[in-house]
Amino acid sequence: MSCSHSSNCQLYPLLAMESALLLWKKHYCEGDFKKCHRYTLSLEGKSIPLTLLPNGKMLEKRTSNEINAAALFNAIEKKRVPVVKSILKLSLDKSTLRTSDGLTPLMAATLAGSEEIVKIVLEFGCNPWAKTRNGKTALDYAISSGNRVCEDLIRAELSSTSEEDFKQSNRAASGKQTEEDEISFVKSFLRKINPFGSKKGAA
Repeated sequence: MSCSHSSNCQLYPLLAMESALLLWKKHYCEGDFKKCHRYTLSLEGKSIPLTLLPNGKMLEKRTSNEINAAALFNAIEKKRVPVVKSILKLSLDKSTLRTSDGLTPLMAATLAGSEEIVKIVLEFGCNPWAKTRNGKTALDYAISSGNRVCEDLIRAELSSTSEEDFKQSNRAASGKQTEEDEISFVKSFLRKINPFGSKKGAA
């Protein structure tokens, strides 16, 4: 039995989209969810901080850009177009807009099957050539999902300019843009907090 609050949990989309976080999802959301501190607070009708982990520990303080990036992926996964537009109007550092697996907003929009959000993130300047840790691109996801509209949108963007020109224009706009130095906050807290490392069980 899975947690009935998963659909409304702000943290759940991050757990669901990150292969590195599947252990958290299986242990709490699809397992002993009654021990999840977020679930408990929800039953009590209390406000739940986005930084509260299922085991009751709080994430270390994050930058506003990291918080906005997490909110962006959350909004994309839930296809909340107005929220996506609002977040992208902020001064986001594009170098942090990737999950620990290398998933970009464009890839997330493609996986969500939202043609409108695909258009929005392409207009924002999301790199259509970017690859995940497994070497997949947004176009690969569009093809595998069978979404011809998303596929055509991405192909049109790829044909409109070269990868090198795209990178140069991004460097000029941001002052720095390297795809290899990106790491998401979820990756960093997983390194520091492992609720399953002890035989005594999770907190």
